[in-house]
Amino acid sequence: MKQTLLRHQKIITLMILLFVTQFAKAQTFQLVPNLNLQFSAGFNPQGHYRWTRSSFIITPTEMATSGVPVSQILNYMKLHIFTAVNPAATGTVKIYLQNTTNTTYLKGTTWATILTGMTQVANSSLTFPTAAGYYTINYNLAPFTYTGGGIYVAIEYSNVAGAVSLTTQHSVNNSILSSIASTQTTSATAPATLSTTYSSYRPEVQMGFQYTNDIAVKNIYTLGKLPIEYGTPTLIKANITNAGTATMSSINVSCTINGSNSFTNNVPILSLAPGASTVVTFTNYTPSNLSTGDIITVTATAAGDQNASNDTKTWSQDVTPNVYTYKNPALANSGGVGFTGAT
Repeated sequence: MKQTLLRHQKIITLMILLFVTQFAKAQTFQLVPNLNLQFSAGFNPQGHYRWTRSSFIITPTEMATSGVPVSQILNYMKLHIFTAVNPAATGTVKIYLQNTTNTTYLKGTTWATILTGMTQVANSSLTFPTAAGYYTINYNLAPFTYTGGGIYVAIEYSNVAGAVSLTTQHSVNNSILSSIASTQTTSATAPATLSTTYSSYRPEVQMGFQYTNDIAVKNIYTLGKLPIEYGTPTLIKANITNAGTATMSSINVSCTINGSNSFTNNVPILSLAPGASTVVTFTNYTPSNLSTGDIITVTATAAGDQNASNDTKTWSQDVTPNVYTYKNPALANSGGVGFTGAT
């Protein structure tokens, strides 16, 4: 019995390592593509300035190419810092968005006029990362609903009195002429107007959606077929992830088996940080009957969970006289080794 459990434990551990990265916790769209260009001017927030302000268009063609569906809710933006510095500066970032049918930039250069008709989605502290890569600005004021066409974006960064950094650079895109108005200053006074000379250097921009509270069952790890005499007791494990942006507490993970055999077990998780995963192990399971198609169901629940679509996963299991397999018997074979597909 101990040898059987140890063997199952080793193989299930390998399965966890193979599948642990196959769960996407957020839906991100590339709106302004990465062209591997970088710039230190105020097209992006930059830690070496007191103020940067920019206003630009993401065209209807770019939105269509990105794959963002109409009525998609967006609640974060990702920017790409290309050259980061340590120590980094900290300031305040504000983001404004507006749906538009315009195909070229027509917002002008007066900041107050630019903001007319726009929705402020973010007003939060921003500390620039000290390593190159993408960083996220959550829309802490309101989510934004895309209604089709293009999107106007306005970004303001300010750091009136704090320490500034050495020169930072962000990834930019210069594929569309006269698509952005921007300015930057080392003065503590906010600029009321942007440069009257439009530029083509827009920030590389990603946007997406992620729930605040979202607990999910990532995978189930157990046998697909087990021999009733030599394969029991057997292990059932499940990978549980916090796919949201807030810590989830008092999570209950249940496992039930329905069919020719029955089983019920619950495992609590006290707390799970955003983006974190944990593998729970249920009580050892010993079936009593030979069966075909017993259904193992694992469900994770927590107060405030906003997304029920990923709370449950199922797995089919056969109890056999003498056959082992870790493949889910409910899934069709894919590939194989032999003289023909049947061997």
